[in-house]
Amino acid sequence: MSLARACSPILTAAAFFACTSADPTEIDVQMTLDAETCSIDEPGVIRLDCGGMVGVWLRDEATGATLGQACANLPEGETLDKLTTEHLAGVDLATTSNDAVRVEVAVYGGWTDADGCLPPAELPAEGAPQIIMSGSSEPVTFADSDGRLDVALGCEPGNIATPAEIGACENVCIQNRGQCNSFDAFNACIDEETACLIPMCLNQACADNCNENDLDCLFDCVEPKCGAMCLANVFFPCLDAASTALCERQFDTCLFGCEGNTSCETECAMDAETCRMRPCQDAFDECSGDCHMHMKCASIDTGA
Repeated sequence: MSLARACSPILTAAAFFACTSADPTEIDVQMTLDAETCSIDEPGVIRLDCGGMVGVWLRDEATGATLGQACANLPEGETLDKLTTEHLAGVDLATTSNDAVRVEVAVYGGWTDADGCLPPAELPAEGAPQIIMSGSSEPVTFADSDGRLDVALGCEPGNIATPAEIGACENVCIQNRGQCNSFDAFNACIDEETACLIPMCLNQACADNCNENDLDCLFDCVEPKCGAMCLANVFFPCLDAASTALCERQFDTCLFGCEGNTSCETECAMDAETCRMRPCQDAFDECSGDCHMHMKCASIDTGA
């Protein structure tokens, strides 16, 4: 990326000519990370997790007026080493000013150039993007320049998730998965069916011979027709709602095909447990994904 002094106002990447031979025709703009605020100086390990925008502005030092600008959208998952190699590689800004100017650069999360190619100072008070990093050069005039201008990009506190933060979030996901009871939904449906069967479906003469806490005895006293109604209208709809019905039906089908083979039945039971655990694993995968993608708009991923 470079800025140039031109004899007429232009904002293109064409060849630039100085108004006097003594003035430099072009200043090369170099960007670096501020290791102190970013905790790292390698842009390749900072990933944009929610998509965003990078902008560069040429500002008049005295008035703050924007003399030139360029913004480029950044896709979700982009690493910030691509800023200079791809997104800003062809950007050249030109000015006719003889006064001191400075270059500002900012990376926003959750913002696109359609929302406005705005420098940080001009962002709205409400609905503003997350500023991932930003920086400004020292003021320079073309006459005093040595042909190079440095912009140190500082990371905004709290807007980049660190490996420690992501690890703490994933530990919560792991704990939740450990506490996820694969039979919770199934047992809840059993309870609903039991509430339907007892006492509504009991043969009372039979039930009088049972202890009120002896469910096995009471279940033996259920009227078949009424029991089938509870099964069809309460238990199976409950399983369907809990997304576990498929597991139970697959288990029954598997057992039927075993024809009493113990080894086969054991395999069916293992497959059924894996199936019942799927909601817990799915919840873990979603939780873990959120740790990376939705905690903040950017994260540090060292690959460790």
